[in-house]
Amino acid sequence: MGGLLLSGRRLLLESSFNVKAAGAILVAAALAALSTSPAAAQKRKNIPYADLPIVQPKPNKKDEMRSETLPPVKEPPAAVSAATARLRFETLPLSGKGLLSAQLREGMRALVRNPAGSVIKLRAFVAGSGDLRRVQEIAAEVFGERHLPMPALAVVQVGALPLEGAQVSMEATLEGRRDENPSGLAFVAAQAGESVPAALEQVGAVLRDAGAGPADVLRATCFVSVLDPSQPAPMLGPEHVAMIQMQREPARPTAACEAVARLERPASEPVQILRGESGVARAALVSAPRVVLSGIQLGFGKEDRDIDEALDHIERGLTAANAAWKQAVFIHAYTTTRSVAQPLDEALRRRIGEARPFTILPFEGLSSIDAVLGLDVIAAGN
Repeated sequence: MGGLLLSGRRLLLESSFNVKAAGAILVAAALAALSTSPAAAQKRKNIPYADLPIVQPKPNKKDEMRSETLPPVKEPPAAVSAATARLRFETLPLSGKGLLSAQLREGMRALVRNPAGSVIKLRAFVAGSGDLRRVQEIAAEVFGERHLPMPALAVVQVGALPLEGAQVSMEATLEGRRDENPSGLAFVAAQAGESVPAALEQVGAVLRDAGAGPADVLRATCFVSVLDPSQPAPMLGPEHVAMIQMQREPARPTAACEAVARLERPASEPVQILRGESGVARAALVSAPRVVLSGIQLGFGKEDRDIDEALDHIERGLTAANAAWKQAVFIHAYTTTRSVAQPLDEALRRRIGEARPFTILPFEGLSSIDAVLGLDVIAAGN
């Protein structure tokens, strides 16, 4: 019994000692931590806390390899070449769902899934206050997802579109997988009229002169001073006509309509220019085996040197695609001021030698706020 009591007492003393030892160890650890804290160091060395060295974490190799800035957006080609007989022309249906970015993605993803051909040129008319630069950014994203080449781009800000909520109207030119225009194409410059029906009547007259009819129309676009949402989209042959209000405020002309049509028989020459009674070029009939389509090139002034600089940029793109200004068959000019029209016309005559079908109209804006002029060109290729 006494031995049992003695053993119990010894066990109690050892337990008490272990508890005290453990407490001492914890106190010592706390004191050590305090002695190494910034406040303790300041007291020990009399160094201001703000001057104490900051221990940086060891850098992660993956972080070092990661770029600090986003890569630049991929640039579209200055010009593209395609077989005339295989060109297809599509106007995407308007959508009122979502903002500009969502509408652009929806439309472009539908285009890249199109089994009929590959997109080589995209013209986007952006309404409202959306950032026009988003067109190029999203084109790079969508076409990059499919590992497809970027199309040439023409982006213009307009006054309004005929569907509430619609922020972009897109026209696509594709190169198909088979011949669809064996005799060539007619590119009809915008014909002005006091109304859309009057302008479309002028387009029909030009098509008759070209040996084509309404059933041959592949795409038609009307630019108007004021949209009338109550009016349904007009038809030209089997095609619905895309309607674009040029500026927010009423502009002249009241209406101007252009079209692309399939020729029923080849032109007498690879490129034949149809002229009206006054000598104005109204259409180009193209039976050349290839055409070159440029993207838009901006001009930033109204002086001759400013316009020549823009024309030089287009010429470099045409040259890279085996074409030249002398081979231009159709010219689009998007202006923000009427005063640029006359010097532009003179500069083009110096480059080409004679007038070509030429659509020049006023628009709300371009992708650069400083630009007063945007140009894109269709030329006969080699």
